[in-house]
Amino acid sequence: MNTLCVLLLILFIYLCYLVYKEKTITNEKFQLYSVNNLSNQNFTLEGFQSNENPWFEDDDEKKYNSLGLNDKQKKEVKNMINQVTKKELKELINSQSPLLTGPVGPKGPPGPTGGNYIAVGRLANKLGSHRKGARLAIPEYVATRTEGTDNAQSLTFMSNIVPYASFQDWTLGSDNQLKSRYDQTCLTFDDKNNKLYMAECKNNPNQQWTWDNTSNRIISTNQENQSLKCIGLSKPEINKLTTNVPGCKDDACMNDIERRFLEIKDCDPNSVKEDEIWGFI
Repeated sequence: MNTLCVLLLILFIYLCYLVYKEKTITNEKFQLYSVNNLSNQNFTLEGFQSNENPWFEDDDEKKYNSLGLNDKQKKEVKNMINQVTKKELKELINSQSPLLTGPVGPKGPPGPTGGNYIAVGRLANKLGSHRKGARLAIPEYVATRTEGTDNAQSLTFMSNIVPYASFQDWTLGSDNQLKSRYDQTCLTFDDKNNKLYMAECKNNPNQQWTWDNTSNRIISTNQENQSLKCIGLSKPEINKLTTNVPGCKDDACMNDIERRFLEIKDCDPNSVKEDEIWGFI
């Protein structure tokens, strides 16, 4: 009985020894695996942080990196590639442009006919374009076209310059007609009162003018005149009936102010008066 107990005790101790030994070996293996695993993780993280993902690397970037160039040289190479790409695209568009052209659209309306002008601009007068006593060379008054085409009311006279006003712009063409750019009517003189008014342009000898480069006078070419006639200015007149000036305001629309009207007058070939001297400005 005692012998059996001793044997069981020895067997128990031996089993305990085996269990202890197995546990020690297992712990050592686990620690070794854990350390190695952690080491592998650290290596992988460090490698990931220090290197870019090759799957997302641009083709041009791979090319630049393989060249072994510095940043400035890589930038220059990249600009060269972009320039070549733009050039090729431009050549492609030029070569294929006939294929990109659409059908021809309907023909538009014809534009206005051209003309050969002798002079264009505002019509200033040496005497009537400056205030009395003024020393400025810049004209203050210019020839102004009133509304309408009536020989008694649609008279032309000297008026203050209005910026960007077409009714103060004139053209003297090779057809010898002095036209208003406002409505393409012609400056015409009246045989009865010698005043100049606006009328529809026709084959009218009283609408024919020529520019004298020597005296800066505008001379009538009407062959029926017995004497030389040119454009001058009347004396200041008040309450002369005229139609309103286009776009006039306040006193400019009234008739109770002094105005100097354009008129036809006899001119001395050898003596030029100041009211006969004109200029386009």
